[in-house]
Amino acid sequence: MARPGQRRSPVIALALVVALAVVVAAVWAFVLVDFRRAAAPDAAAAATATGSTKGAAADEGAAGGAGKHAAKKTVKQARSALAGEDPRVLVLGDSTGDGPDEWVRLWAQSEGLYVSNWQDGYYAGAGDETGLWNASMQDEATADDAAEDWETVRPESDPDVVLLNYGHYYDSGDEATESLATLHEQLEEDLPDAAVLVVLQNPEADDADAPVREAIGQWAKGAGLPTIDVAAAFEESDLPADDLRLTDTQPSEAGQELWVETVQDRLG
Repeated sequence: MARPGQRRSPVIALALVVALAVVVAAVWAFVLVDFRRAAAPDAAAAATATGSTKGAAADEGAAGGAGKHAAKKTVKQARSALAGEDPRVLVLGDSTGDGPDEWVRLWAQSEGLYVSNWQDGYYAGAGDETGLWNASMQDEATADDAAEDWETVRPESDPDVVLLNYGHYYDSGDEATESLATLHEQLEEDLPDAAVLVVLQNPEADDADAPVREAIGQWAKGAGLPTIDVAAAFEESDLPADDLRLTDTQPSEAGQELWVETVQDRLG
């Protein structure tokens, strides 16, 4: 007959195995909980970063959409003003548009607008009949010149449309955009209801002004201002580039006519 101790040995062994299994399970449970706690902050940070990235992308898209919308609205506003009664236009620019046979006066004639030219501090012949104030200045004018002389350059009657025609006489894109931004701030302050458009001027010889022109185009886009891409019209013309220029910068008669056609196409 077996002894009592011999019958209890298997029971004790089984109990020990069960106890060991419980201890091991508890240890693993502790390890898993600790691991999940450690991983949680990283996951939260990743989710936050992803959300921030998506939010930034959404904001960027919204800003880009707003800029495009503003540009379209400005073009529509300019066309509406020019199609209405007694439109008023201000052209701020350099010597590519100051002459009687250059694009500003030619375009004004096509629109039936009487032109008064800015001359050393005043608009010659300005009066009630003036429909276009031409502040295209001689020599190597920039937007800084218009900003500095703003008190005399600003017409007595607020214009409906303002064209900014600069680019040839800057040494860099940064200089050009800073200059235009300063003038645009003045326009926003004094002429908040005017439709402002930016002219991308004709290419110089060997397209030397391309970097400046591209910088101006990017600035205009960021400011929500539509452009009149004269440069593209020149580049796409069937006429040789040399036939569209008199000098490295000044358009020829054919170039001036193409310039007028481009403005007409853009503004209706």
